[in-house]
Amino acid sequence: MSNLRIGVRSLALLLLIAPFAAAVSVDEAILSDILTSFVGHEASTCTAADTASSTSFTFSWPGSSDATSGWYPPHLGFEQDLFQAAMSHDDGSGISGKRSWTIRIGTGGNMYSHHAPDLHGESMAPQAHSDAPWIDEVQQQVAVNNVLNGQAPWNRPYFQHQAGAYQRDGDYTTVPFYSPSFARHCEGNTCTFASWGTQAHVPTPFTAPVMFITRYTNCGNGVIELTQAMHNFADVVSGTDVDQNYFNVGWGGVRTGTLPYALEASSTSGSSTGSLDFSDPDFVDTLGNCAWSVSSSSPGQMTNLDVTPGYTGKPHKFGFELLQNFLTHLFIHPM
Repeated sequence: MSNLRIGVRSLALLLLIAPFAAAVSVDEAILSDILTSFVGHEASTCTAADTASSTSFTFSWPGSSDATSGWYPPHLGFEQDLFQAAMSHDDGSGISGKRSWTIRIGTGGNMYSHHAPDLHGESMAPQAHSDAPWIDEVQQQVAVNNVLNGQAPWNRPYFQHQAGAYQRDGDYTTVPFYSPSFARHCEGNTCTFASWGTQAHVPTPFTAPVMFITRYTNCGNGVIELTQAMHNFADVVSGTDVDQNYFNVGWGGVRTGTLPYALEASSTSGSSTGSLDFSDPDFVDTLGNCAWSVSSSSPGQMTNLDVTPGYTGKPHKFGFELLQNFLTHLFIHPM
C-alpha cells in the first residue's frame, strides 16, 4: 500500500489516544482507513444478507483448544501467550447445519486454528515443529527482501513473518516470540487486526519494517473471506534496500490426517485465472499431500501431520500478481 503514509511511530501514538467519538474506537477507525483508503480498493465479496447474527467473537482467553484440536503436547503451554481472539460461525442445527467453525487468531493477527466441529475437526498442523510452535505451520503472510536476503556482507536470511520468530537465538528464545499486535476490532461479521511483523531468522542484523493487516469476514455457509494487506513503513530515503519484493500470500497448510487432498486446475484445462472456479469438474486435478519442496528430501515429513511436523502449503508466487496494492481475498471453505 504505497499510498498510505502511516508510520509505525504514528500508529503507535494514535493507538494510545482516547477514542475520539463514542461510537468509533481508534482501533476501528485506523483499521477501516487502512483497508479502504487506497487506489484499487475492492469491497467485500460476501453476499449473504445476514451473517452478523451467526457470528460471535471474544478477546478473552477461553482456555486451551487442545481438547478439540489435538496439539503437540510439549507445546501446549505456549497457546495462551499466543492467543488474541476467537471468532465463530454458528451454522444452526439440523441436517443442513454442518458448517459451523471457530478460528483462533494469534497476536500477529494470523489464524493459528480452524476448527469445524461437525466436519473434519482441526484444520491446522499439530505444531510439532521443534523450534516454531505456531510460528511456521499456520496461516500467515511473509515478506522477503531479496536485495538483502542471504546477501553479503551479512549473509543472513531476510524473512518477515506475520506470526513470529524461530527459537534459534539461545537464551533469548527459550520460549516463542509472537509478533506484537498494533490494533484489533471485531464487529458484525468481521474481525480485523494489525500487527508488527518479525524477522523470523534470529539473531539478525535487519530491522522489521512491515505491518501486516488481516481481516476475517464470515460469509455464511461455512465460507470465510480472508483479506490481507501489508504496509512497508521503512524510511524511503534508505533507497531500494528497504523494498519488500517477494511475498508468500497466503502462506499456510492443513493437517493431512484430516484433509489429505488438494484441488487445483489441471495442466491442460480449467481455470486460467487461479480463481478455483471450475465449470467442469473434469478440469480439476486431485493431489495427495500438496507438499513443500523439502518433502522430497525428507519423505517422512509428509507421512502424517497428526504426528510429525511438516509443510502442506506452497509459497504462492502468483499471489503478488493478484494482490492489487498488496491486497487479496482468499477463501476458506469447509466442503
